[in-house]
Amino acid sequence: MSMDKIFSYIIPRKEKVILGFKVFYGLILVTVFAASRSLYFGDNNALFFYNLGVNSGRAALVFYVMTLVPGIAERFGIRHKLLALLRIFRRYLGITMYLLALNHSLSVKFIITLASKQIIPLRLFEVLGFGALSILFFLFITSNDLSLGRLGIWWYRIHRLTYLSMGLIFLHVALQRFSIWSVIMGITVALQISSFAYKYFVKIQSSI
Repeated sequence: MSMDKIFSYIIPRKEKVILGFKVFYGLILVTVFAASRSLYFGDNNALFFYNLGVNSGRAALVFYVMTLVPGIAERFGIRHKLLALLRIFRRYLGITMYLLALNHSLSVKFIITLASKQIIPLRLFEVLGFGALSILFFLFITSNDLSLGRLGIWWYRIHRLTYLSMGLIFLHVALQRFSIWSVIMGITVALQISSFAYKYFVKIQSSI
């Protein structure tokens, strides 16, 4: 099926796609509660939920990159139906990303720490990851039309914080070990910086 046909199929069913996202949110939240209980009490499913938490972090990274790609492409002047779809559903991709990242952080660190009843010092990459999650919380709670209308220009300023969280996420994965995930984030950061430089260069050239 061509991209044009996919685009034409999805757009009239936009509300159903959004409903699908919302159902997925519910499934993630159910998983968060189930994982928290299992990991806290250390039952037979604890290892399963721990591994699921690790993979939730990886999935969150993929969703995060998907939210950044449309902006990068736009600054480079690239147009494509797939990019248009990502832009249309970017808010829902971002919410999904945050919920997956929340499950990741709770499952691999905080619930286990709480269950141990001991203060386990955060390592540097964990501090950076928690910093990114904290910043993204403000994007998460303002990813709705009400916040957009109420906050005005501040909504855009808040959502520009994603560039700070992007750097923290890159360091979070890069400081753990060299992996495909650190490569993906490294490329994304490089493309993001390059796109801003390219846009600035084009602006300068057009003003000459």
